[in-house]
Amino acid sequence: MTGGDWRVESSVVEYENEYFAAGYDVVRRPDGTTARYYWIDPADVVAVVPVTDDGEVVLVEEYEPQLGGTVLGCPAGGVHPDESPADAAVRELREETGYLAADPTALLTYRPEQWVRMECTVFLADALDRVERDPDEGEFVTVHTVPVADALDAVLDAEVVHGAQLTPLLLALAEGL
Repeated sequence: MTGGDWRVESSVVEYENEYFAAGYDVVRRPDGTTARYYWIDPADVVAVVPVTDDGEVVLVEEYEPQLGGTVLGCPAGGVHPDESPADAAVRELREETGYLAADPTALLTYRPEQWVRMECTVFLADALDRVERDPDEGEFVTVHTVPVADALDAVLDAEVVHGAQLTPLLLALAEGL
């Protein structure tokens, strides 16, 4: 099934900073009309479902100012321009939790929002080693471990539930975890 002949006539950046650009595309629709379709373009991101040898999922709790509350979810963060998603997953896991994964397994790369031009790659990480945490400046997280069977309920019981916290666990669940 195709959507017909959709063409981007022009692309306009309205705002730009070190974290993202925001703007719109003027798109010609199949019926000949044009419309603006707005977007933001941040860096790609990764999320990691880390599972300890004891069968527990490592989760991070943090206050999210944009959401107005505290969330509980898998370690996650942006992919730097000079690194692969797998390298970003290893880095983010260490920074946020103090766990090191030698070889995380990519479960899926997807686009989490239709108007956000980024990809999110979800990784499963096991055979974890404990190392020193290395949080980014301004990163205030509390690390929790919960049994695999309780991880989804723990995330659903957080003050704020957001799709970015649910999707990695649901993907891991679909993979049989």
